[in-house]
Amino acid sequence: ALTQTRKAMEPAFTIMRRVGLSECLREDMTVAEIERLLEANEENQFAIILPLKRTWADCQGVLKGSITRANVEQLLEQSEDGDSSAVISFSNTELQRPGTGRPPVVSCAPLSVSPDCHVQDVYLLMKITGCAVVYVCQDNILLGEIKWKELLGHKLD
Repeated sequence: ALTQTRKAMEPAFTIMRRVGLSECLREDMTVAEIERLLEANEENQFAIILPLKRTWADCQGVLKGSITRANVEQLLEQSEDGDSSAVISFSNTELQRPGTGRPPVVSCAPLSVSPDCHVQDVYLLMKITGCAVVYVCQDNILLGEIKWKELLGHKLD
């Protein structure tokens, strides 16, 4: 088992996949921008970030939440018909805490760990919570993500 290997005590930073700004959703995006991101990407889960103005090498943006591909596609279907300039705001309270009792579309507190968290702990978090992704953040800055593929070295089907 992964928890019994030498890899188990390595920091999460060593196995995470770096996530670039172009792979993340911003809090406010046009329909056209979201569609381009979905076309260029096969991921099933997207980080929502607030990009920073700084240009540090590891500085991506502040992690503000996450959303599934299915939920993004549903929002696109509900958006203005044919208006690619319509803006979708992922910080909208109706998406984060619907008043109708439905589950939130946007997760405002996605599972995240620090870069020095042990791989074994990431594995246990994912196994216990059933989360498919754990974000690696330092000082709220998104550095990367860990999915089962990064943990096990292959995709789960």
